[in-house]
Amino acid sequence: MLLGAAAVAAGLGAAAAAGLLLGNEVGQRGVTGSGTVEETPMAGSAAPHLSGTDPVSGEAVRLSDFRGRTLVVTVWASWCPQCRRQAGPMQRFADKNRETAILGIDVQDDRVAAKDFVAAAHWTHPSIADPDGRLSARLGVAELPTTYFFTRDHRLAATASGYASLEELDAGLAQAEAAG
Repeated sequence: MLLGAAAVAAGLGAAAAAGLLLGNEVGQRGVTGSGTVEETPMAGSAAPHLSGTDPVSGEAVRLSDFRGRTLVVTVWASWCPQCRRQAGPMQRFADKNRETAILGIDVQDDRVAAKDFVAAAHWTHPSIADPDGRLSARLGVAELPTTYFFTRDHRLAATASGYASLEELDAGLAQAEAAG
């Protein structure tokens, strides 16, 4: 387990470095897990072309499946304590925002652990398996969970880094809806 944690730390460090090396466009405000508002890296950037296999259903999932809808992408892992803490607020958020597309990115998990997490959380939204952390690196994830809020044309409007309460999730969605 210690080796797995070290690999995750290295993967997340690489993800942060990738975000810095690629350059970030700053200028949009974002929500942080601490309830404060800060600058959001890559604001206004288009969502990357994400696709993959849902770790629970085994079905193909593509970002293009959510065209024309405000999109919330939450990056999570079953082994992440803050992800487990955020699972309930995320489900309540999904329940009250049924017109909003929600997509998970499941980082460095196996299928059994992902399936158990999703069942315990009562999540119904799809996720994309990210067993080696490459998708989360493309998103610039530096900590788990991280939640991205995209406009209807899938431009980044806000980011919640770390645990986000239901109120913070609502605030991120409000920013995405206001931005387009």
